[in-house]
Amino acid sequence: EGEARTAYVNLISAADPKAPPRRLIIGDLDVYGIHWANNERLLISVVLKAEEDYTPTGSFMGRKLNMSVRRLLSVGLDAAEPVMMFAAQKGYLKYNYDGGRVIDLLPDDPRSILMALYPPGSDNLCLYQVDIYSGMGIQVDRGSTGTYHWMTQGGKPVLRWDSNNRGTAAMLYWRGPQDTTWKFVRRMVLKTEWQKPDFEIVGASEKPGAFYVVSRGETGQTAALREFDMRTLTYEVTVAEQPGRDIEDALIDDQRRFVAASYVEDRVAYVFADPAMAGHFRGIEAFLGRKQNVSLMDISRDHNRLLIRTSGPGMHSLYCLYDVAAKKLSPLSVGKPWLTEGSLATVEALDVKTRDGQVIRAYLTVPRASGPR
Repeated sequence: EGEARTAYVNLISAADPKAPPRRLIIGDLDVYGIHWANNERLLISVVLKAEEDYTPTGSFMGRKLNMSVRRLLSVGLDAAEPVMMFAAQKGYLKYNYDGGRVIDLLPDDPRSILMALYPPGSDNLCLYQVDIYSGMGIQVDRGSTGTYHWMTQGGKPVLRWDSNNRGTAAMLYWRGPQDTTWKFVRRMVLKTEWQKPDFEIVGASEKPGAFYVVSRGETGQTAALREFDMRTLTYEVTVAEQPGRDIEDALIDDQRRFVAASYVEDRVAYVFADPAMAGHFRGIEAFLGRKQNVSLMDISRDHNRLLIRTSGPGMHSLYCLYDVAAKKLSPLSVGKPWLTEGSLATVEALDVKTRDGQVIRAYLTVPRASGPR
């Protein structure tokens, strides 16, 4: 409003999505992401501006640089008692641009989360168990100079990624809950955003030591979702696959149960663990006219509610809540409402025959202002 900005978070009741939301005032900050810490507190990732003294060598004068940093706030559902993680620990946030990296929400521990942060005066990323009420962190693991990520199972850090000096490859390490040292698993070439890696871990399995992995496996054919045992370094079972298509990703719930694996045709499609859920998904697509992507974003612990995002050419993206028992779809919010539907172009899918006789799928987008083709 005018010169002032005030960010807020709307809390919408899943039992009554049409009821007026409860509004949490955050202030003049950019909200980057939101997590439920427990039933009474939210974790809100914010981006804010900070200044840093910069004194280069030589005869140049010192100056201050403006930069953006990310921080994590824990607030009550009435926006009371806000706490910034690590703010009370001297020096911890001064040299960390990203002070909001959550590794595990620890759903079975309502008071703690796991976060990655560089401790003062160190180039080694460390893992901390952080109290969401006080913001104080206790170090639980220390990475090497190349460590950039961990993955947990049952709240314990069991996988660690280290990159090489050039950032072109990553080394994956495994450490069982009872082990004291990290065991090398494999070396992986880091692909660009247009190239999928040949071994991508998408989540921990219910089985100890096993993880869901998108991989071509030993066949070298299409990528499938497989269960990989880190203790034996072998593929155990194929969880989901689609003939002629690469599995892209998977939805795993917070109890490490497989829900669905995604692949792409003209639209995003899914292979479901529960055939009944596949029927609900087909019903949602039919209700929306099968003209847009329906992406699964999250699922409730009892699998009775789905958070979905719809998107497609010529229309806004839309977040919706789907009630499985009631078979009811409720809109929640529109993405980028400033884009009018009249300014968004439609897309036409075409089968094009190439010079070597093959047929490839192509997508034609024509600007609305271009007139008839």
